[in-house]
Amino acid sequence: MQDLRAHYAFIVFLSGYSPLGILIALQDFDFKTLEPSNGGLVIAILALFLVCTRFTAHHFKSYEGGLPVRVSDIERRSSDLLNYAIPYVAGFVDISVSEWGQMLSTLFLIWIVFYVTYKTQTVVVNPFLAELGFSMHSAVVSYPGGRVENGIIISKRQKFDANTDYKFVEIGKGYFIETK
Repeated sequence: MQDLRAHYAFIVFLSGYSPLGILIALQDFDFKTLEPSNGGLVIAILALFLVCTRFTAHHFKSYEGGLPVRVSDIERRSSDLLNYAIPYVAGFVDISVSEWGQMLSTLFLIWIVFYVTYKTQTVVVNPFLAELGFSMHSAVVSYPGGRVENGIIISKRQKFDANTDYKFVEIGKGYFIETK
């Protein structure tokens, strides 16, 4: 993800945390009055996650062309579920939207997880991309001309045949999305 522009990588990262926005909204909801305690802020949080998920869906569907590259030593990647789960732990601790310190702490935690993920090029589970049918695979990728590197493939394909050519667009150093 490091070669992706930081702001785009952050948008994709936030799309994966859209369920956290729903958890925050549920914690803010007053079931006695049947309305949120902090309606405007909760709507802003949900809108942010919605915009991120729509942008990510549009962007991932828009890739075309690509280079034929050969894949080998491919395996499905479950990613580091722990990195993904850490901010959700905060969601189960009573986060009050009206308590700015708690909200800032949660935002800071999400930012730190993103920063470490971005700098170390760690792939984090994104349930939104999974819902769109994308899965992630680790593979050795061989370019025309002989260059070989390890990479992460994002594709709607559930299974790849080893030593076969597929079309990919490189979306970041070592990150590929399959095109048709």
